[in-house]
Amino acid sequence: MAVRDEIRAALEEQQEPVPQGWLNVAGAAEYLSMPEGALRTAYRRGQIPVHRTATGGIRFRRDELDAFATAGDQI
Repeated sequence: MAVRDEIRAALEEQQEPVPQGWLNVAGAAEYLSMPEGALRTAYRRGQIPVHRTATGGIRFRRDELDAFATAGDQI
């Protein structure tokens, strides 16, 4: 992803409210105690389920992150 696209995605994530039980990239990375770059790599490889918002933002369900962390697949 180009730097411009990453900046655009980050701005969109900041503007959209995150419903309870869902996390944006920064929140998910903090929740899993991993760098945002490693989290992005994991979801691009299909290791972590990711959901897109109507405007293209990225969201993670907390229960899916829990399953990822307890399965021993964490990077």
